[in-house]
This record gives sequence, structure tokens and C-alpha cells, in this order.
Amino acid sequence: MKVILAQINPIVGDIDGNVAKIKEVIREKSFDVDMIVFPEMCITGYPPQDLLLYKNFINKTINSTFEIANSVVDSVVILGNIRLNSDNELYNSAFVIQNKSIVGFQDKSLLPSYDIFDEKRYFKHAVNIEPIKIKVCDQNISIGLQICEDMWDQDYPVKVVEELCDRGANIIINISASPFHCDKVIDRKNIIKYQISKFSVPFLYCNLVGGQDEVIFDGQSLAFNNKGNLIAIGKAFSEDLVEFDLDSNNELKFVLNNKESQLYNALKLGIKDYFKKTGYNRAVIGLSGGIDSALTATIAADALGNENVIGISMPSKYSSNHSLDDAKSLARKLNIEYKVLPIHSLHKSTLDTLKPFFIDTKENIAEENIQSRI
Repeated sequence: MKVILAQINPIVGDIDGNVAKIKEVIREKSFDVDMIVFPEMCITGYPPQDLLLYKNFINKTINSTFEIANSVVDSVVILGNIRLNSDNELYNSAFVIQNKSIVGFQDKSLLPSYDIFDEKRYFKHAVNIEPIKIKVCDQNISIGLQICEDMWDQDYPVKVVEELCDRGANIIINISASPFHCDKVIDRKNIIKYQISKFSVPFLYCNLVGGQDEVIFDGQSLAFNNKGNLIAIGKAFSEDLVEFDLDSNNELKFVLNNKESQLYNALKLGIKDYFKKTGYNRAVIGLSGGIDSALTATIAADALGNENVIGISMPSKYSSNHSLDDAKSLARKLNIEYKVLPIHSLHKSTLDTLKPFFIDTKENIAEENIQSRI
């Protein structure tokens, strides 16, 4: 069975744009593969937060599931979206679509409410945990669907993977919006391999990628066969269509970048997406000649393109020639626009204004720090 883990980068609230992105993947790839898996909440973007309190947003989002379903002909599509029951209760759900129809869904069981998560504010937890039966490649398959936190069930009374396998699931598929922290992919890999060691089923994990305000999703989707061999992995911090054959026994070598590289690329993606998703193009950065502004300018130039970054030095009487030379050298090496805007007069004016408060005191770091405030 040929599968794609569609590791995409949606925009929170941009239902039309996210649906168009999903339909484009389906249109281009459904002829070539048997199943396409998208991440958690890929239609709303994650986390949609209080958008989920608006009826119009909910209705449009739910209708988009049916719109996508109408474009599904050749392959099975699994994706994450919200679901509303007859009592107007909202669920974070995974849908299975085949032949223009929604053939099944599974609601999220474990709703995190820690760190960046606040899912109990918006969603009800799953009432039932049942595999979904479909036919693919002339095979009857029982899919155990779970959503993000459902995989991390060691500290919960509900054991989602165990319940799915006990009910006949012969493949586990987890759709996620799992935030980045250093080496997080190792934790994911280890918990998946642990679950496979217990239940001997293939395990597919499709993770969101992108920046949303202060949250960064790193992608790195994973696929393991029933022996626990890693047979596919998605790119880090980048959209990726991870294509593989589920019957493969070729084990990939797992290589993890060092922490500095992980952090740098996470920050780069966060800045790039913050600008893109809020409609900005250019950045103005004060260059002091110090290491903080140097790193900030480097990441900005890398994320936005050097033509979109302007570096400005703002010297006062406390600025050394060395710091100005360093700022100019940095701008030249990054090939960004560079300007010098002296603030001597502003600094002097501020000191004159504050003079009554500084009577009978020696000049110290307080006067110097006025420069950085300006």
C-alpha cells in the first residue's frame, strides 16, 4: 500500500486557503497512492482558540470537510477537522474519506490542557474508540485512528492504542499538531516504537509544520512497519509529502541535528511564518554591534531574504567605534541595507529633561541605558 503523509503548513483561520492546499495535494497525488494522511486540525490551523466560539466559523469549517470529500475519488484521505454533534458539542476529530464520502471518524480521546494547550475549553472527549474498516488495494483494513495526545497515553487511565488494537485495528494512524522542543522527535520515535513492541502493528504519524505566533510545529512525520523499523520520515521545519510503501522492510537511519541547529531552524521558521501569516514583508533591526542583534539580524536575513532586512545603528556618546565597525561589518556580510541614525541630540535632550532627578549623583549605568531605551 502506497501512502503519503502530507505534512502541510496551514494558516489559523484561513479555511479557504487551507482547503485549497489540501485539495491541491489530493488532486496531484491521489492517482499515485492509495492513502493520503493530513495532520490534526489542518482545515482550521492549530490552535484555532476562540475562533471555535463563533458559529459561522464552525459551520464553514464543518462544511469544508464535505467540500474536500467531493474531491476524493482514487485514494483514501484522512484529515483532521472539528465535528459538531446533535447536542452542539464540539469535537477534535479525524475523518476517513473514500469515494466522495465520509466513511468514518474518530474523536480525540485525550484533551491536553497544559503548556500551549487548552482543548478542554473547547472540545468534548471521545465517547467511543473504534477502528474504522475500509477496503484498500483489495485488502480489508481496520484503521485505528488517534489524534496527537492519544498516542501519549501512559499517564492517562484511557489507553487509546490498546483499546484500538483490542478492537481489531491492524494499523495505527496518528494525526498530530505537536509543538517543537529540542529532541522532541526522539520522544515521539520512542513512544511509537514502544507501542509497536506491544501490539505489532504498523504506525503512521503525520505532524503539522509551521509557526503560529510563539508556537512552532516541526513536522518530522514518521512511518514504522509492524516490526518497528523506521521506513519514512518527513523533513524538519518544512512542508513535505512523505511518500512510502507500507510493505517496505528497508529501515532508514535516524539522524538528528544538534540542538543549536534545531533551535536555529525553529527560530527561522517561526520568524518566516510570523511575517507571512500576518502580512508583513520587511524587518527593521537595530544593530548595536553586539552578539544579540547580530544573531537576530542573521536569522531575519535567512528567514526573510537579505533584501527584506534593514539594519540601523543608532550611536550616542556611549557607542564605541568598535561597536559601529562591528555593526557595519555584519551588515556587509549579510548583504542587508545599512543606515546610521545618530541619537546624540535625543540622548542629550533626555538627560536635560531628567537633570532635576540626577542632581548630586554620579553618572552611571542609568544614563548609559537611556541610549538603549531611545
